[in-house]
Amino acid sequence: MIKKLKINQIIKGAIILLSIVIFSTFFSCKKFLEVPTSVGQLSTEQIFSDSLLTDNSMKSIYIKLVSVADPGYRQTLALGLAADELNMASPSGDYQQFLTNSLTNSNGRISAFWNDYYNIVYSVNLNLENLESHKPINTALWNRYIGEAHFLRAFIYFQMVNMFGDVPLVLKSDYSASMNMPRTPVSQIYDQILEDLNQANNLLAVQYDGATTIRANKLISQALLAQVYLYQQNWQKAEETSNLVLQSGKFKLVKVDQIFLKNNQEAIFQLMQYSTGDSQKNLEASTFVPKNATTIPTYPLQKSLVDAFDNTDARKAAWIKSNVINRVTYYYPYKYTAILATGNARDEYTTLFRLGEQYLIRAESAAQLGHNDLAISSIDSIRKRAALPLWKTVSPISSTTDLLNEVYKERRLELMVERGHRWDDLKRLNQANTVLGSIKTGWESTDVLFPIPITQLTNNPFLKQNPGY
Repeated sequence: MIKKLKINQIIKGAIILLSIVIFSTFFSCKKFLEVPTSVGQLSTEQIFSDSLLTDNSMKSIYIKLVSVADPGYRQTLALGLAADELNMASPSGDYQQFLTNSLTNSNGRISAFWNDYYNIVYSVNLNLENLESHKPINTALWNRYIGEAHFLRAFIYFQMVNMFGDVPLVLKSDYSASMNMPRTPVSQIYDQILEDLNQANNLLAVQYDGATTIRANKLISQALLAQVYLYQQNWQKAEETSNLVLQSGKFKLVKVDQIFLKNNQEAIFQLMQYSTGDSQKNLEASTFVPKNATTIPTYPLQKSLVDAFDNTDARKAAWIKSNVINRVTYYYPYKYTAILATGNARDEYTTLFRLGEQYLIRAESAAQLGHNDLAISSIDSIRKRAALPLWKTVSPISSTTDLLNEVYKERRLELMVERGHRWDDLKRLNQANTVLGSIKTGWESTDVLFPIPITQLTNNPFLKQNPGY
């Protein structure tokens, strides 16, 4: 758990971070964060009595999300290895434990997930407390900031509960009150996630902050809510909520090679990327794409995933590339392609929510409800974009089982190597033991949850370890 910080320390830290890695690339004409250099001397009262400083306080959380926690490439990598999507060219270190599903409670990446996410929870809680205790300068802005905070907290806890199961539900910034908190049951965590998202939906507007997709609004909150309902098997709510996003008129499917461009028309919520000099432009691209044709990918794709695509699938051509080295073919993901900060015209943002996923959420929930026509049309929206024959033609009379199997297949392909969707799907559909147990030596059913970090168990005697560790 993190140490308690003052609100001005959080903002000041964000400024330092911004100046090092983010400042020059977030906007060419508009700074993402503009804070006076004397902010370190400002009191909480001064900060939350000024609309610009309050706005900056919220922005600092997004900066932490992209530069510290990063639910993009680190989560995609770890969960892709834990599932059946990614391999390692030279297995070693913390990530090898994900590949072999042999995690220990001293794994550094596991500790980082835990610490980074609780760091953001703390910042969110602190902002919420100050927003709620100070008189609004502008009611509409205050509602937006509070709504954003509730969304961000729900988003973080959703990641944590799917990694660790029961986790301490920290809702206040008082470190002394949470340092010895026991784990909270998953059901209560989900109750809080739903409460936060309902608050966010009530307070946030549909409009984005300018022309960018990088700050929460009502549609982003609804996109997460649809995913939460899907995981809870609340099919009616999942269908209704995904439908709100799909019928909002704000988004449309784009070509498969444009899905991860910044502010594209399919993107619902994205994270900005940063770079310094000629270092990585997009962290996911630099993680998965080899620098040249003679380099073995560090994290090649599992052959079973490559073979799951039809050869006529437009996604296979766009998202899977290969290097042939010593007559061995190594496949790698190519969803993100901008490896270098210079010499590449593509400008890509890490995409957390997009329209394609909402179609698949609606397809699955509709199939579960027996709304077969809606399920088929939703599936066909994805298949048409992939240049595949429409399902209504391939299988015009489909059983619920047929439809669901097609949805699960489309989720595997459409959302491949993307924020751990495959790992979560195997778990929530109770397929992990069957699928992973057949291909991974030493797989145990308890591997579906990650271990609580040893440092947390040492510091908090009220935490109990997950079974199997």
